[in-house]
Amino acid sequence: MFETIMSVLCVLLALTGLSWLIRWTAMRIMVPKSRGRRALLVLLEGDDAEIELRAALECARWAERCCSTVLAVDCGVTGRAKSVCYKLCQEYGNILLLPVEELPAFLRRAPWDIFKID
Repeated sequence: MFETIMSVLCVLLALTGLSWLIRWTAMRIMVPKSRGRRALLVLLEGDDAEIELRAALECARWAERCCSTVLAVDCGVTGRAKSVCYKLCQEYGNILLLPVEELPAFLRRAPWDIFKID
């Protein structure tokens, strides 16, 4: 019985490692090597803004070679979520939080040297 449980556990761990290896290989192949001037744009609204911002950070972490910066646009973040989003921006150096009114002026700026956080 113990051998069966250990065999199943080993197979599950092997499958988990294999899926991670496939994902890592796919990211290496499909993501461009140059970082350039790319950012992940996230529109934050309502009380779920913290969750959306954390999800965007995780996506940026996985696609680090593609875009390492998260551009978060405040489209009406309310209550406690707003203070948490500002804390996340201070804690992580790769998040820019803009009010929705400032987005057009920000996008018109050239060059986008602000995205070179490395």
